[in-house]
Amino acid sequence: MKKLIEGFALSKQAVRFLCIGGSITLFDWAMFVLLSRFISPSTSFIVSYTVAVLVRFWLDRRITFAVREGNWRWQLFRYFLSCGITFCISFAAFQLARYFEVPQFPAKVFSTGCGTILGFCLFKFFVFAQSFVWVSSPEQTPGDS
Repeated sequence: MKKLIEGFALSKQAVRFLCIGGSITLFDWAMFVLLSRFISPSTSFIVSYTVAVLVRFWLDRRITFAVREGNWRWQLFRYFLSCGITFCISFAAFQLARYFEVPQFPAKVFSTGCGTILGFCLFKFFVFAQSFVWVSSPEQTPGDS
């Protein structure tokens, strides 16, 4: 029974991912509200969102996935690519829910859940994968030299 319960428990990494994501969301909103007092709402949105994504990248790299090695620029590129994919899937999930006449707020919750799960998987296994190896040809393996 204990193993069954542990199987459904979130890993420490997933908990850190959710905590950082929630904190960054609050940071993004606070920055948006503050900037909106001085510049246009559209510009405020772009600036606050961009800063939030960059800060989240740094926090995910250092805290959530504890990556100290690798080319951070290449990881940042993969991070932005993953964010774009996650956005598209979340938007598709939202539209699907709306197609089935799910009210707006529950549809948003559903799409956010889909995006969060996909984002965690992409960040863990694509962006910050510790054993991510590029192979130049199918015949070449990491042990070949």
